[in-house]
Amino acid sequence: DGTTETAHRKPENVDEMPHFVHGMPKRLNEMSYFVHYFAEILNEMACFVNEISRFVDEMIKILNEMRYFVQSFGNFLDEMEQIVNETS
Repeated sequence: DGTTETAHRKPENVDEMPHFVHGMPKRLNEMSYFVHYFAEILNEMACFVNEISRFVDEMIKILNEMRYFVQSFGNFLDEMEQIVNETS
């Protein structure tokens, strides 16, 4: 039975190679493009998340400034109230 021998022997020329193997370079190339574009998409998403993070940081700074302003204004009103109470 010579079937196992022919199954395991190396092809003598490229034309004898199975169709699947023929298409491998093209498939690998397509996969590499896919991986490349997928990496670009992930990079864009990371940049987007980074921008959102910066935006949130800026909002926190603004809110802290507003809180400080409100506290200062409250202190100012307390002092004005004290002055009014002292003069009356």
